[in-house]
Amino acid sequence: MDSLSLINLNNLRKKFKQNLTSIQGFNNKNFLNNLCLVDFLKSLKIWSVTQNIFSTEKFPFFDNSYASKSNSEFLSFLSSAKNKNLIKDFVGIGKKTKKRIVFSILIDQRPKPYIIMYLLFLKKIKKIFPSFEFIIHLEDWFLKNYSSEKVNKKITSEYKQFIDKFNVADKIIFTSSFFRHKIIPPYFIKEVLTNVNVGDFLSVLPFQKRHPEFILLGDISHFIWNIFTIQTIPGIYLTSINSKREFLVFRKALKGELPVIFFPSAPEDMFSADILRFYSSYLSSKNKVELRELRSLLESFKK
Repeated sequence: MDSLSLINLNNLRKKFKQNLTSIQGFNNKNFLNNLCLVDFLKSLKIWSVTQNIFSTEKFPFFDNSYASKSNSEFLSFLSSAKNKNLIKDFVGIGKKTKKRIVFSILIDQRPKPYIIMYLLFLKKIKKIFPSFEFIIHLEDWFLKNYSSEKVNKKITSEYKQFIDKFNVADKIIFTSSFFRHKIIPPYFIKEVLTNVNVGDFLSVLPFQKRHPEFILLGDISHFIWNIFTIQTIPGIYLTSINSKREFLVFRKALKGELPVIFFPSAPEDMFSADILRFYSSYLSSKNKVELRELRSLLESFKK
């Protein structure tokens, strides 16, 4: 294949678990030479070529105007939150950052307790900065690799019900419906993927996976898909400090057009004595009703 017109992820679903060394066209020399990611993809014989160009629409902002004063106040708010260890760090947020926050969740069999941290923080922002727009992106598409449609609907419904309890989302986007074609268009390949190389991709993988034998096609597809969805739904992204390297690479791909807030790693042990204290630090107040509701919510994860 001489050119890479677009990437059709639907066509790759059956090959997601195939490793690089088994893919036609894979050349270890190309891989080790740290090629531009697009040039490396061109060497593989798996990507779709078609004359049909699917247009992709960026998710529109509620308000495209800038508000220097409110953004300055938001920066002060974030600095205060960092001092209180509610967040670990933030990058790319300045006076001209648009007032939208995006939280993307890769759906599992049921909601994970760490989501509470983000939703409580969003609730705090909503109270202080009511003009901010909040988008929740539920990544329900990759789930379909191992679940039936009926099970998927049940799981995504549980996530939506869980999020609705916090009354913070202006819009909940489902990957399966918003990105119907699962197409990575030519402009994205040319203007974005050319900004990263094989080494950038390798750097976001666990150290033990950085060899072609252990890298799956799904790893590359998910890496590309993450950058594409972030560009398509622009905003201030929330993520764990554990994902900092990954999001710095995403920022490189998008030429810095990605503001990010990094959060501490939430406790995973639901029976820890400190878990209520950790999540309660994100409450807007310490009244007994809120604490009781939070305690009840945490107890539901133990069942």
